[in-house]
Amino acid sequence: IAVWYDYADGRDRLWTFTANQQGGFNDPFASWTGPETGWTASKSKLVIGDFDADGRDDIAALYDYGNTTVKLWTLLTEPNGGFQEPFQSWTDTTWGDWA
Repeated sequence: IAVWYDYADGRDRLWTFTANQQGGFNDPFASWTGPETGWTASKSKLVIGDFDADGRDDIAALYDYGNTTVKLWTLLTEPNGGFQEPFQSWTDTTWGDWA
């Protein structure tokens, strides 16, 4: 399980809970840390899927920049359950507001 936490100071962090053999979860570890002036959770729509066909679930974040620009960012999963740095996988400057 990946949990996205949006800190009050503007930082964001993903925490990963890996499964254990008893059917529960291990303690979470910080699997990605964003820049100090990074994301605003309320402007993001998150989905999961295997976007690089490696058998692991990745994260895609559709982000509304508020000026009719929307970008899709992809975070690919590492073998340990962490995530690579997000990369811009799609952009549209005429999308509008999804609210």
